[in-house]
Amino acid sequence: MFCGGAVSKLRLGITEMKNNGCEVIAAYNALKVLGKPQDIRAIAYSFETDGQMLLGAFGTNPYAVGRYFEKIGYNVKTIEGDDILTKPTPKADAYIVSFWNSDDVTDALHTVAARRTKDGGYEVFNDNWIKQGENEKSVREYINNQQYVPILLIGITEAK
Repeated sequence: MFCGGAVSKLRLGITEMKNNGCEVIAAYNALKVLGKPQDIRAIAYSFETDGQMLLGAFGTNPYAVGRYFEKIGYNVKTIEGDDILTKPTPKADAYIVSFWNSDDVTDALHTVAARRTKDGGYEVFNDNWIKQGENEKSVREYINNQQYVPILLIGITEAK
């Protein structure tokens, strides 16, 4: 799964993806989880045309991720804000989780991909604070353990 390296140097809008590309990288990783990998440049182009905030200086609107997956034919279920901490996580084939890094809204937001593991936990990709691929017991615990402030949880399933 991508989380750095050459991808971090690709441009998204006016800056490099290492500064603003977490939604693109999360979408890329979710597509790999779904078994449908796509060229990351094509994903980035889609987000540049739908979702980029201030030419990418403020990254991508996390809600653009759900629109992207709907546009390419997936079913999307979303839970917003504190409901992520109280409602059950929907069953899905892949997940996207967006959150503020702290309760200071001037701090950055981050978006990651995740998948449910065989033991019922979650494997998270492209999080700066946990070991890559570390197994989390629940989305709620993942957010609480890092003291993140939840924004959006997207469950993605293949359209039948």
